[in-house]
Amino acid sequence: VVLQGLEVLEERGLTVRDDFEKIMPTVTVKVNVKNSDYKMVDKSVVFVSVDVSEIVKDGPNSVSVVPTFTNMVNVSLASVEPQAFNIIVDKILEKEVDVSLNLTGELNKDLVSVEPQYDKKVKIKGSSYYVERITDAIVDIDLSTLKDGDIISQNCRFTDSEGNAIKFKSSRITVDMDIQTKKEVSISAQNAVINADKVAKGYQFENVSTGKVFIAGHFA
Repeated sequence: VVLQGLEVLEERGLTVRDDFEKIMPTVTVKVNVKNSDYKMVDKSVVFVSVDVSEIVKDGPNSVSVVPTFTNMVNVSLASVEPQAFNIIVDKILEKEVDVSLNLTGELNKDLVSVEPQYDKKVKIKGSSYYVERITDAIVDIDLSTLKDGDIISQNCRFTDSEGNAIKFKSSRITVDMDIQTKKEVSISAQNAVINADKVAKGYQFENVSTGKVFIAGHFA
């Protein structure tokens, strides 16, 4: 069953609440056909649609099931079940919601990151039934999967004010944590000492201890 007229419906500020493919019923079409053409008839000769372009108000609306036929075989309509069914229509609502990160796992011990940079709000648009209840967009990031140079770009999930999941067309969020490789480097200050012969009277320069420093960057 194919949904038609959605663009016209949306021009009126209305939209079908749920994914049509998930709510559409199974439609049974019976046709009259000559016995000689019987073996040529299968579902490919029938096209079934519902048209929502005439809907002008939100709420439950009855839509007719309309079968049409290809010219592959000469058939005529005997019956169609169901002839109509209810479809729920909502007003279109648009708003911005807060974006937050859900960080799990631990970054590899050889990696470091900076404070994540990402858009703190995302704009959503769709059925008022869902949009009104959405308060947060959450990006799930498993730190243990990240590598040097990774920039996260993935779909978020939506929740209401109590943290309950709300199924809604997700938005792609980009998060840059500037993942860098950390490296331990030995340092020596011995050659950096100057004026060792000019220390205060009564003192003499003995030595300077060595140590280690951690550096971070993008390594091939």
